[in-house]
Amino acid sequence: MLGIANSGVEARKLTDSDMMLDWMARLDDETSLNEVFIPGTHDSGALYSFLGVSGKCQSYTIGEQLQMGVRFFDIRLQLRGSELAVVHSFVDQRLTFDEVLDEIKVFLTQNPSEFIIISIKEDADAQEPELPFEKAVEDTLSEHLGSLLSTDKNVPSSVGEARGKAHIVSRYGGASIGIPASAGWADSTSFELGELFVQDYYAIDTVEAKMHDINSAFSVAEKKNHALVLNFTSCYLSDGFPPAHAPTTAKLINPLLCEILSNGEAAPCIFVSDFVTPELVRQILNKNFD
Repeated sequence: MLGIANSGVEARKLTDSDMMLDWMARLDDETSLNEVFIPGTHDSGALYSFLGVSGKCQSYTIGEQLQMGVRFFDIRLQLRGSELAVVHSFVDQRLTFDEVLDEIKVFLTQNPSEFIIISIKEDADAQEPELPFEKAVEDTLSEHLGSLLSTDKNVPSSVGEARGKAHIVSRYGGASIGIPASAGWADSTSFELGELFVQDYYAIDTVEAKMHDINSAFSVAEKKNHALVLNFTSCYLSDGFPPAHAPTTAKLINPLLCEILSNGEAAPCIFVSDFVTPELVRQILNKNFD
């Protein structure tokens, strides 16, 4: 597996003002999850790229994302023997699932007012597997999170019910826990899937077209007909160079998102972003307390 550092969109050192460790403490227990603006990251552990061409989607570690207020994590895995490695397609991200879960356990233990949603997908074929992927995932979740793991197959009915737990969106076959999201997940489009609405146009022709897709998901979210709306703001230009180069579009889309949020034109949903920044997270969180 290849993992070569790529400058992409550079991180800066987080300051005290960037720390949003317990922002959910200000939410009423009775609040439905579809009424909350939740910062999230696409390919949350993807800090490395192949030859600077594709693979890198974030500049901050999982731990840093937690500190700045991110509460939805898109984790892509490959099973190697009995260990789960974080990957983005064929690009190794030098991180294990164990390490991700240990970060989350420490964070939830120290910040019980918060809840976390983890989307899990098998992103590369297993190498010499010693057990099925789904068993490896669920055993690892149970071992590392223990009582902090929610195995429910439904979206929590309220913030109060969700607090203090890691909730799973199961984008892998054979899942016995979590919100089911494997069968029926469509490719580069918008769709309904059980309690979820997902906007995930990722191969785009223009940034303007992607912004239209994002705004369309806001319109869906305003109707409150779904327990959660996953609004992927991540994408790449299908005819761009390098191909699948997320930094190019993130540099354009993230400032536009900040502008939309500051103008009050967004609706409550999970923002699943490439190259999340403290500034973007703060803009998203501020919408909960206007």
